[in-house]
Amino acid sequence: MTSKDKDIDPLELLTKVYSDYALPVKSNVDFTRQLEDLAKRDSFMVRKYPEILNEFADIIGGEYLVTKSDELYFVPKGKRIKLTMDESSSAVRSLLDIGFYLRHVAAPGDLLMVDEPELNLHPENQRRVAILFSKLVNIGIKVFITTHSDYIIKELNTLIMLN
Repeated sequence: MTSKDKDIDPLELLTKVYSDYALPVKSNVDFTRQLEDLAKRDSFMVRKYPEILNEFADIIGGEYLVTKSDELYFVPKGKRIKLTMDESSSAVRSLLDIGFYLRHVAAPGDLLMVDEPELNLHPENQRRVAILFSKLVNIGIKVFITTHSDYIIKELNTLIMLN
């Protein structure tokens, strides 16, 4: 530090207030805190691409529900029960942000960044997520992912080769 900039005040470095989270984590925390408000609006996908939303619902095995009293539930397909997020599977919880983004926020030209979407997903659902991402790209949403999943990479490679 001393060789780079002679005007740095060491006391200022020690007393400066820093954010509790890195920017991507802070953005995600802020998004999660807004779920109840976000649930009151619909993205362009609700009107133009409901089939993509249905494919997402098939991947998670149901749909997210925010009640009038702002409670968040997961409703499994074909069931009459509502599960809290604590009672829901880890896959349902890990895909919550993507589900809310698609149904309530998505707009053409957006950039969706997803870190390791394969977490908590069965290999078949990893392939289905890859197909979902390719459909998002085809409707104008840019998708940037980091992954360790051979299933996702192979599915994306196959989709690219099939064009």
